[in-house]
Amino acid sequence: MTCPICGKEIRDGSKFCTWCGKPIPCCPTCGKVIRERTRFCTHDGTPLPEELLQHLPEKAPVPPVTPWGAQPPERPRPPKGEKPQPERSHPPKGEKPQPEHPRPVRREEPQPGQSGGKRTRESGQEGLAIKIVVILLAVLLVALTGVAVYLLLGGGAPAETGDAGGTPAQSGETGQEAEDSQSGGDGEASAQEGTSADAAQSGQSGEADAQSGQSAAEEAQAAADAAAEAAGDDAGDAAAAGDGQTQQEEPPAEPVVESVHRYEVIAADFTWQQARDACEARGGYLATITSEEEYQQIAALAEESGLRYLWLGGALQSVQDDWGDGSWITGEAWTYDNWYPGEPSKQDKDGTEELYLCLWNADYNEQPLGWTFNDQRADLVTAFPSISGDVGFVCEYEETR
Repeated sequence: MTCPICGKEIRDGSKFCTWCGKPIPCCPTCGKVIRERTRFCTHDGTPLPEELLQHLPEKAPVPPVTPWGAQPPERPRPPKGEKPQPERSHPPKGEKPQPEHPRPVRREEPQPGQSGGKRTRESGQEGLAIKIVVILLAVLLVALTGVAVYLLLGGGAPAETGDAGGTPAQSGETGQEAEDSQSGGDGEASAQEGTSADAAQSGQSGEADAQSGQSAAEEAQAAADAAAEAAGDDAGDAAAAGDGQTQQEEPPAEPVVESVHRYEVIAADFTWQQARDACEARGGYLATITSEEEYQQIAALAEESGLRYLWLGGALQSVQDDWGDGSWITGEAWTYDNWYPGEPSKQDKDGTEELYLCLWNADYNEQPLGWTFNDQRADLVTAFPSISGDVGFVCEYEETR
């Protein structure tokens, strides 16, 4: 900046001129430099004391003229707390300023146990599996009981009875052979008669024994069939009871799905529209701040980035609109704000509309305020080239786990 007394270039924020040694007159309320004798501050209208105006000359000093072809002095950056004023210089006609490639500053990875992380609940599948195993064991026990009853009621009796039924026939044949051998010397007639009589008697006794064995086998078979049928009915009832109990079990509860929000600060001399498109291309959107907790997370990332101007996802359609519900690009309710003193203005001093939300770090009355809201024009770097390299934007990502 230039000294208002001697007109020479001095360092920004200097309290005394390094050339003339006189104190730099500043407004006691807004802290801005007074450059001419006037009763009131031209910035905020505060009355100025007479002893402050005595340091100023009658006429404002004329700034030195740079000779033709000489290198112009480097343009200083505006001090903290002072809103940059638009400069007269513009880029050549037909040429647009080229934004730099975004360089990521810091990514915030969600840590386990933080708010916004997802949590899952265990279902009752383990208890259901135990109940099914118990039912299967009960069915197997009933089946083994039926087999044991079948064996106890004489499942092998028909075979033994059939063997007994065949024994009289064998004994009849043996008697016939013995009778033939004993009556061999008596003559053919006597032998034939004795053999026929013995054979008839033996056949009758064998037939009676066979009939009795067959009836015993049928009774044993009927008893075994009845036992098997009873065992099958019991097993079917147990299985039906098990199926009914399984059907009555409530389905396992579905796990609760929670969304986790992650933020990223990116440095780039972008307009508000370019920053919005860049976040959408990355799978997110320009960040919105709807709570104190969310503001603290984003402010911590902004402080670490070293930048001073960060675009947020808020915009107005026209100067007739007010900041509130509908101003966030996501459609969220306007439940939190932190405006810089005197903002929002919706219009700059040169008449340019300010319809886009910016998070900036500036002082007020030489007191640090931290990161506050401020409405700005869409293209900051073109209007104020001195802030190039201090501009960026905040992207917000939603993830479900």
